Amino acid sequence: MKLRERYKRLSFWTKLAVWLGVLGTLASFAGILLAILFHVFQASPPVPIEHYGFLYPANDPTPPNPCGSVSDSESFLVLIGGNAFRLTGKQRYFTPISARGKPLVRIERSTLGIQVYAEVIREDGRLAVTISENKFIINPNNYFTVRRPDRHEFSVRDKEGQLVIKARFLNERTFRIEGRFFAPGYGSVIVDEDGITAESQGAYTKLSGSCISDVVAGLVIVPYGIILGANDNDFKGGI
Repeated sequence: MKLRERYKRLSFWTKLAVWLGVLGTLASFAGILLAILFHVFQASPPVPIEHYGFLYPANDPTPPNPCGSVSDSESFLVLIGGNAFRLTGKQRYFTPISARGKPLVRIERSTLGIQVYAEVIREDGRLAVTISENKFIINPNNYFTVRRPDRHEFSVRDKEGQLVIKARFLNERTFRIEGRFFAPGYGSVIVDEDGITAESQGAYTKLSGSCISDVVAGLVIVPYGIILGANDNDFKGGI
């Protein structure tokens, strides 16, 4: 006997039970699908536009660096071009990159993550991109691409595709900054995983392999060159 004929012979309550069973099966599949989607989006939640500039710790391993690993619960590493800066105690503020006493990149640590403030200067000395109050402000006369692949990282590239600035909160104890920075009256400074390369008036300087502790600034660009590590007194002196 064909299935259709068998179905017609069923009572109303039997047919209802069959359809309820079908609907229950579909509901179970839908529940499994929703659970999978919830897990995916919970693992990589969207980044609200108001959180741009605010980074949350990832679970990346701390890469090899001159300071090694962080053993105590309060120390924190900032990696800048093959150099490592160890922040001790509960130091909240740090200036990874500055020029003539003015911060180009500044970070603020909190229990939630890291707030990044930055100013991207063009070669002609004009301000191109500002990261302030968690938002990117781009000069309309410039073309830059902002990329935020996840909650832990952001990057900015120019119209040629060259990296302008990149920051990643690797884990709860490690933060890394890269990019290409310009200081009026000096030249360009490239910060990548290999080191810090400074170019000024045709001369090149490369710095890498340093471990520095207890400072408030990392890479400091001054009229006569670049130095690693500075404290409050140095800034008061106008470096």
